[in-house]
Amino acid sequence: MRAMGRRADALALVQPAIEGGATDRALLRTWIYLLIVQDERDRAEVAAERSLALHPDDPTPFQMLGDHASMAGDWIQAQSDYRRYLEIRPGNPRVEEHLADALYRAGSGPEAIDAYRRVIELDDTAVRARNNLALLLREVGRLDEALETAQAAYARAPEEVIVLDTLGWLFVAHGLPQRAVALLRKAHERAPNSTEIQYHLAVAYREAGHMDEALTLLEALRVAITPNDLLTVDVDAALESVR
Repeated sequence: MRAMGRRADALALVQPAIEGGATDRALLRTWIYLLIVQDERDRAEVAAERSLALHPDDPTPFQMLGDHASMAGDWIQAQSDYRRYLEIRPGNPRVEEHLADALYRAGSGPEAIDAYRRVIELDDTAVRARNNLALLLREVGRLDEALETAQAAYARAPEEVIVLDTLGWLFVAHGLPQRAVALLRKAHERAPNSTEIQYHLAVAYREAGHMDEALTLLEALRVAITPNDLLTVDVDAALESVR
């Protein structure tokens, strides 16, 4: 409540300068930020258009709007905001990746695949984009391409948990469980509370013939899963497969 009060006070201080016709770029951004955090989206959009009219080369306010929409889980609105930014300043790898993420989270797989490819073209070091692209390619059955993409991510970030998990899970899909176990064990050690990684490791153990290890992980997983857990697999069916 105190933070909200301070933001309202700050907005009250900035507003007279804006109403007086202020054109300073930093002040306009502050105004837009304060409107956003006060959940005054409509006014923030108007403010962003005003800022753009004064500074046609600076679409940063639309990135700010998109980031806030993403934090709120409004992936469709976020896409619109990021596209507005990119109309004015195309080729920004960070905003391109945010757009790709919004497409991915909204379930627009084919568009997200194309968007992540653009990010990689713009930034060869983009690990998250490669990792997410590998996941999407796996979802559409393009396993060879998914594995190649995941390996490229691993070459750039061999200690990153999400990269270890993705590549390990793809090794399972390719019938290489021993290689999968090595990566997924490391991922599980670094993120022991991730039910998804724990499940992936259990399956890798099962496929590698290590039934006792798989059983131990799956029994612990059944206890650990909560109603709010995002893991949607049938753990009981997995348990039956190793008993």
